[in-house]
Amino acid sequence: MGQRQNGTSARVSLSEAARLARVSRKTLRRWELAGTLSVDRSGPQPRVDIAELLRLGVLDRVGADMGHAGQMSQDVAGQVGATAEASELAALRAERDRLQDEVRWLRGRIEHLEGTIGQLALPAARAETPAPSSPASRGRWARWWAWFTGRKEGS
Repeated sequence: MGQRQNGTSARVSLSEAARLARVSRKTLRRWELAGTLSVDRSGPQPRVDIAELLRLGVLDRVGADMGHAGQMSQDVAGQVGATAEASELAALRAERDRLQDEVRWLRGRIEHLEGTIGQLALPAARAETPAPSSPASRGRWARWWAWFTGRKEGS
């Protein structure tokens, strides 16, 4: 089937990679030129690492009729997926812990500010404010409108 084992990576020919990915060889060549796919051209025949196809997500479409190659790619996909899920889970847990710490800090800050506001609210200051019906308490625009229309300020 044109597979060769080098440690944990399996490399296949361009034709086999195109068949596994269910695309044409021309598409693989375009991906290589665009820098999306890396192809090993060091040997007499260009080879594509199965992990590259997994990284691109093109082996998700592989059917069960692929035999040994299909099983091998599913095993590799499972290992890569498990590693990615574990690292993503760890990152999400760290983010959750950081956000929980931030929420605790913000709640403490809110309690502190509420206490400060309670200390600043003095009953004597409220008594000194003019009543809403007095001309001094009316807004600048209300006084201007009364002047502009020629009405008395109290009307």
